[in-house]
Amino acid sequence: IYKLFCIYCCYFAVSLLGYIVQEYGKRSINKLIQAIGRGCSIDMAMYRSTGKKLSEVINGWKSFIGKRYKWISIFPTIFSLWFVVSILVVFLYIHKRRKNAQKILTSLTDLFPRFIS
Repeated sequence: IYKLFCIYCCYFAVSLLGYIVQEYGKRSINKLIQAIGRGCSIDMAMYRSTGKKLSEVINGWKSFIGKRYKWISIFPTIFSLWFVVSILVVFLYIHKRRKNAQKILTSLTDLFPRFIS
């Protein structure tokens, strides 16, 4: 689950950076990193690099995500998205365990046909 969480976070981070590059240009990422490196808060660094408040950039990014990945808009909150992802992970885990148990049972039946019926 930790790996899934990391993948999820990286996906959204890359998506946000892609949005910033597309909307404000490559130089905005350099300016953002430099401002953070000088000790600016995220809000101030975002304003200095894009000319917009962090909340405005996030709202624009959410709109960008909604247009690009329409299926994400099905989930009104991050919690509901995580809930569905969690259920899917549990389902896949159970499915894999059952499949492995069936393989083991088949192997044992082939090796010891008289003892396992």
